Amino acid sequence: MEKAGLLEKLEENVVFRVSRYFFLTLAIISMLVLLIGVFYMGWSLTPSTRGQDPKPVLLTASDVKQHMDTKKSVPSASAVTPASPTADLEESRFNSYVDTLRQLLPSPTYSWEPRESLSEGQYVTDVGIAQRMADFTRNFTDTHESNVALEQLCSVLREFPQEERLKPLEAFIEMYTEQSSAHKEKLDKVEADYQENLMSKASGKYESLIVIASAVSTMAFLAIFLVLLSVQRNIKMLGSK
Repeated sequence: MEKAGLLEKLEENVVFRVSRYFFLTLAIISMLVLLIGVFYMGWSLTPSTRGQDPKPVLLTASDVKQHMDTKKSVPSASAVTPASPTADLEESRFNSYVDTLRQLLPSPTYSWEPRESLSEGQYVTDVGIAQRMADFTRNFTDTHESNVALEQLCSVLREFPQEERLKPLEAFIEMYTEQSSAHKEKLDKVEADYQENLMSKASGKYESLIVIASAVSTMAFLAIFLVLLSVQRNIKMLGSK
């Protein structure tokens, strides 16, 4: 009887209390996990926003002059790119800009076709303005982008004397190509970040459901244990009376 009484006291004062605090602690942790899952679910249900697109490339005559003097690129100013009209209108605008360039860079002052010339005892091959423009516009995805660049080019060349427009042409092509490439990289990064955000929130919905379901099932499991411990303790107290 003495041995049984000692075991009952050990069970009453140690086992029940430790078990109770242990399972209560696990229940509180499960409640916190449940709250985290709810907040995670709320975040995953919020709409994804796309980052701000970088400013489009815009070059002026002063930019080209500074580039020719310093041989360094100048950050582009902000500009609003007009909405893309129909393909036929864009093609018409493209041909119009080409005609304007032929007026700004007239033959025979400027060679539009490839030619060779003798300079310092050596033959130098000039690819011609037509090839330069073909290589330049090949960097763009459509006629609209080409027209945006050619419009700026025509505006820039007008600011230089007619007989001194070759170097500004080369400087503009170099600067615009570099800045256009950097602009596309920024656009790609904005799109990649947006798609990654969409994927994160899509996976977050499923993960948060798993977290919430796990927390609820754990709390239910712990509640059963706490109820059993309470019932067993009350039965022993009634039996002792």
